[in-house]
Amino acid sequence: MDGLVQLFHAFFPALDSDVLIMNTLLSALFFIIAILSYYVIMATRLIKWLSNKPKVIKEAINYITSELYNEEISKAARKDYAKKNLTSRFLKDIYVYQCVELHKSLSGELAQDLKQLFADLNLTEYAMDHFHSYDWATKANAITVLAEMEYKVAREEIILFVNHYNITLRYKAQVAAVALAEKEPFDFLQYINKPLNEWQQLQILNAAMNLKTEQLPLFSNWFQHKEPTVIVLCIKLANHFKQYEASEKIIEKCADPHYDISLQAIIAVKQMGIYNAKGLLLDIYSILYTPHQLEVLEFMPSIGDEDSIDFLKNIAHTGDFRHRLLAIQALLSLIGNKEELILELKSDDSELEEQQLMINHVLDNSTI
Repeated sequence: MDGLVQLFHAFFPALDSDVLIMNTLLSALFFIIAILSYYVIMATRLIKWLSNKPKVIKEAINYITSELYNEEISKAARKDYAKKNLTSRFLKDIYVYQCVELHKSLSGELAQDLKQLFADLNLTEYAMDHFHSYDWATKANAITVLAEMEYKVAREEIILFVNHYNITLRYKAQVAAVALAEKEPFDFLQYINKPLNEWQQLQILNAAMNLKTEQLPLFSNWFQHKEPTVIVLCIKLANHFKQYEASEKIIEKCADPHYDISLQAIIAVKQMGIYNAKGLLLDIYSILYTPHQLEVLEFMPSIGDEDSIDFLKNIAHTGDFRHRLLAIQALLSLIGNKEELILELKSDDSELEEQQLMINHVLDNSTI
């Protein structure tokens, strides 16, 4: 001990009192012992948790299953069970997980019974409490749980996260806002101020597919949104649900300067078969990006007429291979005769063989 005191005094000469030095050393020792004790306790709890987990999972599965097939349902008994048995986050998390996983494979009356059991065990309130966490992942997991269990009451709070800084949390909130809506499932779009990436758009579209037709709004209502990706999403939704009442507004968006907006509008025009878009598409063709032009050319067999032949012949002579091939395909659908088309396209002998090969390719392939 004297050696420690001398060593301590060498490093901290200002502490010239042996009693003060001894008190400092003892305090440091007790602090180290406290830290070690904490880690020992935590390690012991972890070992106990790992050893008990399989048993608790089995008990949870047995209880949930038995309640689903119990003809005499008692909410009071269920709440009493939760009070006595779900006494920690560890236990509640296991029951939440088992209910959520089981719900994915159920439908009809059993699914409804499981949702009621979930509520009776106070697990809906437990999941809602996670919204007060500072951890975005905890909030995102709570949204996943509540959306799977179709707890519609949570929607009002979930909408608060549709613009969260974390992309995972906000996309889960957006999808859940659609899935949990009783009416106006897309009202949250008015609050969106961050871009929706392709994955988010796909997930929202998938959620929309589960809605009843009467729940669907007119998606052109958001065609003037300040966030371009919201407009792109709404064009996709209008296209998917074939909202022909939005046709004129979709046609207008074909000329939008934003790359993705105009591309999706042209795709929608083509897939919805909006034939009166032809005039605008031909007028703006020369200023379109290449992918946009190809979409227009793919649409020409459906909307082309005699007035389009010169336009297509020009592309068949001057465009790159892909453009020329699509132009010839459209011309063939309009003219209908291979030999006549060759004569129409012939400008000099050097081009004749190449043009004939491209026409044969079109004839031999139903798609390009």
